[in-house]
Amino acid sequence: MFGRQPRLALDAFFGLKRQHCSGTSPTYYMQKFEKVLSEAYSKANDAALRSSDKVKK
Repeated sequence: MFGRQPRLALDAFFGLKRQHCSGTSPTYYMQKFEKVLSEAYSKANDAALRSSDKVKK
C-alpha cells in the first residue's frame, strides 16, 4: 500500500525481513518462501510423528 511492500503475517512468522521482500524478483522470493515452508512442514511432520509414537506407548 502507498508504494510500500506489505508485510504479511507469514513474513513475520518465518522471520523474513522487509529487505528480502522488496527489491528482489518474485522468483527469488518464491524460492526462498518455498524453502522456508518445506522446512516448517518437515518440523511439523517430525513433531506429529513423535506425538503419535508417544500416544502409542
